[in-house]
Amino acid sequence: MWIFIILTILGIFFSANKKSKRQNVCGKTFQLLETISILEKTTKYEIWKSRYSFALKLGKELSNISQHDKESAKKIYFEKYSQQELSFRQHAILEQPDALSNLYLMAEMETEFFIHFCDEIREEIASLKTDAAKQRRIYKTLELAKQVMEGDLNDKKFQKYHKVIIEQLQSIGINGSVNYNS
Repeated sequence: MWIFIILTILGIFFSANKKSKRQNVCGKTFQLLETISILEKTTKYEIWKSRYSFALKLGKELSNISQHDKESAKKIYFEKYSQQELSFRQHAILEQPDALSNLYLMAEMETEFFIHFCDEIREEIASLKTDAAKQRRIYKTLELAKQVMEGDLNDKKFQKYHKVIIEQLQSIGINGSVNYNS
């Protein structure tokens, strides 16, 4: 009799533990989908950097995610964000979460962030009345470009992304080039 009770308790414990782990994986997958969405929309570099770091951590943890957990996370995401479809990037990263550790994917996403930032700055500049205010936005953009290019993208192998950043700078009236120290 006691053996039966002990086995029943152990069975319940292990079953609950397995369910808890599955919910945890599903929750982390949902967080990954939300984080990718934020990465695609933010124009604040500090938020982009911290969210990318968080997504990278989640991507490593979720490298062996099951199809069932992917579908469960998508269901939860659509329940919370019923007006949003998953983006191409969300789909791609959901299929291969550990791809976030690829430096070229990071460079592409950071460059897309910069393009989005510049789009917003161009709109702001167009609505400003004083030259001083316009110059502050231009300076802010130049400083961000330096941060991006001297940080994660500070390598000659990212030339194609440098070119895009320079084109964005030129679109708001900043001319320049990139000097490589290597």
